[in-house]
Amino acid sequence: MSAKPQCFTFFCQSCQEEHVQPRPDTMAPATILPKSCGNDYPAWPSAVVAIDGSRYMAALAAVTGVRKTFFDGDTILLPETETATITMLCEQFGGSVVYGQAQEYEFATKASKAGVPMKLLKLGQAVFVSTGENADEMVRAALEQPSATLLAWEALYRASIFLQ
Repeated sequence: MSAKPQCFTFFCQSCQEEHVQPRPDTMAPATILPKSCGNDYPAWPSAVVAIDGSRYMAALAAVTGVRKTFFDGDTILLPETETATITMLCEQFGGSVVYGQAQEYEFATKASKAGVPMKLLKLGQAVFVSTGENADEMVRAALEQPSATLLAWEALYRASIFLQ
């Protein structure tokens, strides 16, 4: 398997369009995330399935419609809960799978499920590794004290820009 891709491209079921999402561990803190329908983060936990290049496009066609599916030209990233799809990719396309991926999106996954507003979700995801809190603590703060949390995360985000 190749090195981690800089970005994932994915097809969004909500807006029926493709989006490109930079991986948070490869982007500078000042990177502005694209405005999209809000389904622009991989699920945690996810599985990465590597597919031979000669079969890759057919495999992509086979996963059309599967939620939270990202691809980079070598691999396909999809939620671990999509067991039938993962099995199909391995059996029909000779894919090899690595489970337990996308931990860097733990906050986004939990915040989305909890109903955290999109502005806080995106900002929280951008500062997730810098807060010193775990994803559950961040979600709780975003839901219980959204204004104070927004101010704190904005300050943390700005400080990270100036450290560059």
